[in-house]
Amino acid sequence: MSKPQIHQYDVGIQFKVSLVDSTTGLARDASGAQSIQIVFQKPSRSYMTKTGHFLTDGSDGIVFYTSTSNDLDEIGFYRIQVFLFYNDGAIRSEIGSFRVLRNIPE
Repeated sequence: MSKPQIHQYDVGIQFKVSLVDSTTGLARDASGAQSIQIVFQKPSRSYMTKTGHFLTDGSDGIVFYTSTSNDLDEIGFYRIQVFLFYNDGAIRSEIGSFRVLRNIPE
């Protein structure tokens, strides 16, 4: 995941996560997933779960979520993890992180 500068209350930030098979190091084909959840842990340790989407057809292992108003309401370090749900179970991505910066006071 690239780490652009992100500020409190930014809207339209696209969080892309590349899923990798830990044994081969190659992209994990996620096209068979029934649903995608992206879990964010905020600096306050509260959680926010959002529906993820495939960037293409899922065979490249890239999923994303685009921020909306009030998603990034806390300043500090966030953690992010993807959950893919299949008929016979679920898999999880590695945990990533990013920082949300404060804005100039109005």
